Amino acid sequence: MIKANMKFKDGKQLICEIRGHANSNRQGHDIICASVSMLTYALAQVIKDMENAGLLKKPAKIFLIEGAAYISCVPRSEHIPLARTYYHMVKRGVELLCANYSEYVQLEADNI
Repeated sequence: MIKANMKFKDGKQLICEIRGHANSNRQGHDIICASVSMLTYALAQVIKDMENAGLLKKPAKIFLIEGAAYISCVPRSEHIPLARTYYHMVKRGVELLCANYSEYVQLEADNI
C-alpha cells in the first residue's frame, strides 16, 4: 500500500510524504508505483528548480529513496501560489490513483 500525506503547514511550508509500495504487479511492472514515482520525481524537480531560481526562503528538503519520499519547501511569500500549484497537481494525480486503485493507494491531504 502506498500512503501519501500532503499538507500546507502554518500557511508557509508545503510538505509531501509518500511511503510504501503498491505491490499491484511484480517489480518493474507495477504501473501504480511507477505513476506515484513519476509524480513524486516531477515535484522534487520543480521544487529544486524553484530553489535554484531563489524562490524559496531556505533550501528545500528532498529525500527520495526506494519506497519513500519527503519533499518540503518554504517559498518566499510571493511564490507560495506557484509552489501550491505544483503540490496541488501532485495531489490531484494521487487522488485520481486513489479513485481508480483504492486498494493500493491512500491519501491524506489538507487544503494545498
